[in-house]
Amino acid sequence: MLFLKIPVFVGSITTIICGIFHFFLPRLYGWRKYLKTLPGDFRRGVLATNYFLGIILFSIGIFSYIVMAFINPDSVIFRVWMSMMVVMWFFRLLYHLKHPLGKALKLYTPMSAICYLSVICFLEGFLLTFLK
Repeated sequence: MLFLKIPVFVGSITTIICGIFHFFLPRLYGWRKYLKTLPGDFRRGVLATNYFLGIILFSIGIFSYIVMAFINPDSVIFRVWMSMMVVMWFFRLLYHLKHPLGKALKLYTPMSAICYLSVICFLEGFLLTFLK
């Protein structure tokens, strides 16, 4: 079932990369200069939210890899996880199309590509579980 594992592997890697990327967002976008004017608790809350989002995306990517590597693709767990990944990335893609991010750093096209790629990979992984 290599044809099933490749797209899920690619989707897992893109999710991991997005999680790692979130750790660098404050520096890339110069958040500190904008956050300086805000109260300390609010500033720390914004940075903490971004940090935890990075950890969550990284963890979801790792877990997707584990699911791909060790869970039977015919199982309900595998199909539910793949459908959750499709839904998560699909809504992330919709949000990205409605509210484009990354234009200041010329990252809009790569960010869009990652969203599309992740949706396609996890959707393909989900649909391929129904083929015998």
